[in-house]
Amino acid sequence: MTTSKVTFNNIESAPNQAQTQRQNNNPNKNKTQNTNSSAPPKPKKTSHTQRLTDLYKLTFIKQSLNKKPFTHLIAQNINGPQTMSTKEFRHIIRIADKDIDGTLNVTHALTKIKGIGAALAHTITKKANINPQTRIGYLTETETQKLEEIITNPTKHGIPQWLLNRQKDTETGKDTHLVGADLELQTKNDIEQMKKLRTWRGYRHAYGLRVRGQHTKTSGRIGKAIGVKKKEIKRELVEREK
Repeated sequence: MTTSKVTFNNIESAPNQAQTQRQNNNPNKNKTQNTNSSAPPKPKKTSHTQRLTDLYKLTFIKQSLNKKPFTHLIAQNINGPQTMSTKEFRHIIRIADKDIDGTLNVTHALTKIKGIGAALAHTITKKANINPQTRIGYLTETETQKLEEIITNPTKHGIPQWLLNRQKDTETGKDTHLVGADLELQTKNDIEQMKKLRTWRGYRHAYGLRVRGQHTKTSGRIGKAIGVKKKEIKRELVEREK
């Protein structure tokens, strides 16, 4: 009889060899390998925040492409001098004694004038038949003159009374709208008149106190002596000791 020698290494390697043989004989594994090699790779899942950032980038690019340039390009002729386009861009425009940046929109530019708010600026652009989104630097001389006329005489051009800042004037009794230096001068004159008449508001203005009913215990103490007057307290103590 022939006897085969069995070693410890042969016992350990036997199950491993059987497992590899089973894997090689498995037909499903070969199918999956073939399908994976032919199929395209799956796209990576993107998070909600990543999708939002991509969308914002696309919208920003679209807006930047649709925006008009600040200045028109100069068309240079070879045989002649440089010629500008029909609409020239002005970097600074003066309306109602105020220098305004030409790159601003019409409604935003009008609010830079003292005495004109957002609502009044919007109505002025409507009455002048100007697009509120256009830059004020592209406006012509006639359009700027029309804006100045509406600012100086708003009631004449159909602007309602409740938008004006000087309704029923004490001297004339008319509804007017003051702008710029005229508005500052008129407010100073009104305060001086209230002081002369010794009205309650004039009294508060004269003593540097809050006028519109605000609390003054903890606020409105700027420019006044705050704290304890030490010298006067020391004098009182010395007089008491004597």
